[in-house]
Amino acid sequence: MPRLSVDIDLTYLPLESRPISLAAITAALSRIAQRISTILRNTTVDELKDAQGNVLKLMVLRQGVKIKIEVSPVMRGSLLTPVTMGINPQVESQFSYASMPVLDWHELYAGKLCAALNRQHPRDLYDVSILLEHEGITDKLMNVFMVYLISGNRPIAEMLSPHPVSLAAAYNKQFTGMTVKETTLQKLEETRKTLIQQINDKLTDKQKQFLLSFKAMQPEWQLLDAGDASHLPAVQWKLLNIKNMSVKKHKLAMEKLEEVLGGTYLSS
Repeated sequence: MPRLSVDIDLTYLPLESRPISLAAITAALSRIAQRISTILRNTTVDELKDAQGNVLKLMVLRQGVKIKIEVSPVMRGSLLTPVTMGINPQVESQFSYASMPVLDWHELYAGKLCAALNRQHPRDLYDVSILLEHEGITDKLMNVFMVYLISGNRPIAEMLSPHPVSLAAAYNKQFTGMTVKETTLQKLEETRKTLIQQINDKLTDKQKQFLLSFKAMQPEWQLLDAGDASHLPAVQWKLLNIKNMSVKKHKLAMEKLEEVLGGTYLSS
């Protein structure tokens, strides 16, 4: 347990229509809220709803501690088969044993890499620093990362070449005191630099061509070693957003991605 966490991210696995999925997510979170309120005394659980009345987030408050439980309405399903994992021994020693289905390690860290590139928050960068010190960014992780890269809201080019933001405020207000071992601001800034460099250095020609084909609205899934991910709702949503871009805006976005990747799209 290298650091404390302030939220719990859940993934809805069934691949169903959006209305059915949102209804099921709402029902599941309401059950979780009811169970928490029943088991933990002096705990308040607020069900946060979107404009359509769907519950996508719970805010749990107890004795000054606030924990967020959240499900993404877009990032549904999984690319790899989830695994059942037990909790960290340090957590077990303080509480009790528990096990639960968890996304495959490669998916967890593919999402973490994207979060670090997108938000550039000290918590995400700290988690990435542990990855870089141990397993590293493996070829399989890069393959899965490709799918998560095309699933987010931020343009692919901006993810691969993000504009560095100041980490100081978030470090002082939202990170300090959360880790078992103290980590300096400089270490996190170095981690960000290393992450961006390694991601771009590890991109293969096939992966670059895949990203360009996706941006060109003609995804060549055979170029992706992770397989065809066209069934995932987040991928479908991203592709739809690209298709809805104006011709001028799409042309500029395509040119920007080609500039970042150092190549042009060669349609097969």
